[in-house]
Amino acid sequence: MTNEIDTFTRYLAHQGRSQNTVDSYRLDLETCTAYFQTVGINQWATVDRYAIMNLITHLQKQGRANTTINRFLSSLRQLYRFLIQEGLVKTNPLTLIHQLPVQIDQQSSQTVLKNDEVQALLQAPDTSQPLGLRDRALLEMFYATGMKVTEILQLSMDQLHLDLRVINFQGDHGRARIIPLSPTCCEWLAKYLTVSRPQLVSDHEPFVFVNAHGHHLTRQGIWKILRQQTNAANLKRDVTPQLLRHTFVADLLTNGASWQGVQSLLGHTPTNTAYAQLLTLSSQELIDLYDRYHTDI
Repeated sequence: MTNEIDTFTRYLAHQGRSQNTVDSYRLDLETCTAYFQTVGINQWATVDRYAIMNLITHLQKQGRANTTINRFLSSLRQLYRFLIQEGLVKTNPLTLIHQLPVQIDQQSSQTVLKNDEVQALLQAPDTSQPLGLRDRALLEMFYATGMKVTEILQLSMDQLHLDLRVINFQGDHGRARIIPLSPTCCEWLAKYLTVSRPQLVSDHEPFVFVNAHGHHLTRQGIWKILRQQTNAANLKRDVTPQLLRHTFVADLLTNGASWQGVQSLLGHTPTNTAYAQLLTLSSQELIDLYDRYHTDI
């Protein structure tokens, strides 16, 4: 099992992850490995759902906080995605394992979508149609970034860098920030940009999301899309951009991200100079933070 951890962490380093991120993954995975070996599990391919559940119980008995356990689960998910990608294992034992509930400071009173509701919403659009493909890309963007409506409306083609999985966003007052994207979001954006958007745009249109006439999508248009797809998904509540933003934040915090890290991803700029320095992360550090704590559904 150690060999696979070595291979995985070398892969992370090759991908440009910071040394702190690589070390953090290794420490989490070695902790999990130590437990598995005490119960006679010596290969990642033989870890099943029940072994993961027993690991959770073991960590709870050690007095680990749910946020810490969720971080271990997140590390294991990333490892198994890599192992499946490399053909080293066939299945992911964490597929049916949910994150543990946590009390989310400053967000505990906010209603958020559950994972199955997010899945239903994302899968609601008819992606065989140009507008349905646009809607899927738009919903993926909301869930993957936590961006505000005004930010998504301002998003232009030259700010998208799907090869790097980032948006180089130029916000209000000319302030620039990096917004990481999930692999799934990039996949649907690429489909929309190559298949659907060329069928919709009539003239040169710099903005990413357009309406049925090929013109810049409006705020009212986004609300209409959310209502339509919420109904198509059979969700018994109003899905708003604010709800999707809260869901993005709650997912990060539940997976163990710090509130300071979440604020960095949201692009918040504190007025306190010393505090601002804590939130000044490099592009790669933001991507590391995002990949570690965001659930790519």
